[in-house]
Amino acid sequence: MKDSGKNKQNHKSKNDKKENVKKENVKKETVKETIKNIEVEEKPKRYISYNVRLIINSCFLLLCLLLVALLFNYSIRYQKEKTVSYTENGVADYRVWLKANSSFPGLKYLGKQDLDNHNYAYVTSLIDKIEIDYNYNFDIEKKSNIDFDYNIVGELLIFDSDGKNVFYSENYNLLDKKTKKMENANDINIKETISLDYDKYNSIANNFKNLNGLDTVSYLKVSLIVHKQNSNNEKEIKLGENKEISVTIPLSKRSITIDIADVEITPTTQTLVNKGWKILTDESLILLIVVSLIAIYFLVKIIKLLQLLHVKSSTYDKYVKKLLTEYDRLIVESKTLVDFSNSNIIKIAKFEELLDVHDNLQVPIMYYEITKHQKCYLYVKNNNDVYLLQLKAVDMENDKNEKV
Repeated sequence: MKDSGKNKQNHKSKNDKKENVKKENVKKETVKETIKNIEVEEKPKRYISYNVRLIINSCFLLLCLLLVALLFNYSIRYQKEKTVSYTENGVADYRVWLKANSSFPGLKYLGKQDLDNHNYAYVTSLIDKIEIDYNYNFDIEKKSNIDFDYNIVGELLIFDSDGKNVFYSENYNLLDKKTKKMENANDINIKETISLDYDKYNSIANNFKNLNGLDTVSYLKVSLIVHKQNSNNEKEIKLGENKEISVTIPLSKRSITIDIADVEITPTTQTLVNKGWKILTDESLILLIVVSLIAIYFLVKIIKLLQLLHVKSSTYDKYVKKLLTEYDRLIVESKTLVDFSNSNIIKIAKFEELLDVHDNLQVPIMYYEITKHQKCYLYVKNNNDVYLLQLKAVDMENDKNEKV
């Protein structure tokens, strides 16, 4: 009788186990029927978290800003005003050589002035020749390479008695062109001496006057003409016009005084480069603009990401708050996230479907916040199966914009 009781008890236990298995299978089948639209993903789509997106965009922005700084320095530069100053002056001196005469016995020539600094007047019949000394100086603050060429010319002019209208003129080349170079230097000096046969030019003036019976005014103008020219590497300096040192010698007179037109010291300041921004290369400027636009793009993306952290409630915040409030008895907030690596993840599209899973399995809905205001998980774990609902702020904002 005892063995019979035990057999009945064992049989009953086996029947209970079979019933439990049947119920479990029915429960699973019911869940499957309830979540017909659930898509099983063995390998969930890769999702870039909020923090990673913020870091990636920030890195790209910093890289672009670095390139902008380098390209800006390479393509655009602020230049201060650049100037250069130079001075030039020229003087002439002369000596009047005398013919043998009784008025000045033993005196070979007379200078420009006597011992008391009085200018001499010269008797034309006693003049043998006139020697003129030219002295030209050029000084510049920047060491430069400049070519100088110069020559000495004479111009004989015969005017009417008023000295306004020209009767006759003739030019003479008294010294062929010479060249002098200033190489990586600040100054240069040109010295030349010319000797004139006074009787030669005086006879021309006298013959014209006597032959035509005219009352005339005539003189010989003798000039040193200096021309300045930049070398190839000094094109930025504009050296201005030629300089002329002139000596005027009257003709056809019984006595004369000689007039000198010196080149005065003339300080000249040139602006070589105006201050302001200067574009160095067009190619680098275009690249600078392109990189700047890319930097602005990443800056806008970062601003949008940061705006999502604003205290103002977003669509995402409102929806999550609503779920936690209305279903507080069904949802359990978790401080830690379960390891899903070995689980069979079943992705849920809507919260209502996750609610149906809960009702059929009688398992609590777990809530875990991934990133505040950005992403959270709502899931139901049943053995090795995880029914997962992912809520993302970015998805909700995109859906909202598409509807608009």
